[in-house]
Amino acid sequence: MKKTKLTDEELLENAGWTVICESPFEITKEEFIVTGEGVYSIVNFLRKEKENEVKEDITETVQSINWDIWDIFGEDLEGKYVFRDELYVEYTSIGISEKITFLGVCVWSDEEDERVYNDEKDEYEPLEPYLRRKINDVLIEVAMIKLEITNEA
Repeated sequence: MKKTKLTDEELLENAGWTVICESPFEITKEEFIVTGEGVYSIVNFLRKEKENEVKEDITETVQSINWDIWDIFGEDLEGKYVFRDELYVEYTSIGISEKITFLGVCVWSDEEDERVYNDEKDEYEPLEPYLRRKINDVLIEVAMIKLEITNEA
């Protein structure tokens, strides 16, 4: 069973909350959290916290891989810095959708998460090893391109 989003009930259950009423009209003061950013229902607060954790994990993973790429291509033979952004992993978000690309190829998106899902643990495999495999697959495909050289001017 592959899950992409938790239901409100699952979020509350994971945070140790229990349902105290069945009707949305029976809301009590304790079901809201006040933060520096405003007032949230506990469900929206937990959902936002989970989204922030996911975005932080994605950002850290992309940075880790990009530092490894930098170690390979970051300086030329003369010690000058070389930055070719097309050689790096790129993370984009439009707020409701996340995507990671490499050499223009989508290697992961939250809409079509192809990582192995572990039913027993109720979680996906870690993002970084998955991305490293997918990036290596892209590099293998690119390395298969062989252009014929002609002497025509």
